[in-house]
Amino acid sequence: MESKYCLAISPYCGADASRVESLGTHVVLHLMTPYLSKGYNVCCDNFFTNIVLAEKLANNGTSIVGTVRGNRREIPIGKAKLDIHESEFFETTMEKGNVANLVRYQTKKTKSVLLLSTMHRGCAAMSKTKTKPASIEFYNSNKCGVDLLDSMARMHSTKSPMRRWPMAVWCNILDLAGVNAWILFSKETGRKISRWDFIHTLALALVNPEIERRRQVERPSAGPGCNVSRKRRNCAVRKGCKNNKTMETCRKCCKAMCGRCQALICIDCADDSD
Repeated sequence: MESKYCLAISPYCGADASRVESLGTHVVLHLMTPYLSKGYNVCCDNFFTNIVLAEKLANNGTSIVGTVRGNRREIPIGKAKLDIHESEFFETTMEKGNVANLVRYQTKKTKSVLLLSTMHRGCAAMSKTKTKPASIEFYNSNKCGVDLLDSMARMHSTKSPMRRWPMAVWCNILDLAGVNAWILFSKETGRKISRWDFIHTLALALVNPEIERRRQVERPSAGPGCNVSRKRRNCAVRKGCKNNKTMETCRKCCKAMCGRCQALICIDCADDSD
């Protein structure tokens, strides 16, 4: 959470016939597979959090803290109305003696938050003014990793308006890779460098080998009597070619030559040489 490093990502490719659990449960278990039974905690929003996921993670030595949708069937019926900053706690025992703690916290007059946690016990309150439960405080301080990563990727993005979804996915991968590279660079070197300067330096480092390769390509010099002009002219090689955006010339006869007709020598000279 502190570094916003993207550890794993999985694209959604449509319905999967082999999936037996809900989509949210499947995604979390799939991404957490290498890190189960190592004492980690998962923070997620109400699309993913449910009692089935909490039980499967708890059975694998991993805790979860996440908001829950109020329309889920496993949510117990409590008070009809709570006062502002009042909390209501529920506990349930799962398999292998694991306990799930559910808290309902009234944030505003018309809004309450449901949060499920297998990490916290009891009804301890961390805030003296608003009497927020410990699980609510923990979730608020750890929930922002994905949101901030998306915000950072959008701030300096390689995306442009496009209709091809593979290109959009590829640009998103480049954006996330740029953020991860900046995080690793800052961590390993200890240098404080803005992400804009890092991305600019990274882009130059990636294109410089190609620039140097092009510089080393030997191009034949212009023929005798050729007046090399840097003005854009009409292509004079083929009949009917009306391209007037070229500054290239034939190396043999010095005619203006567009990209379609371009070679080391123009097509007419190439035919004559044959």
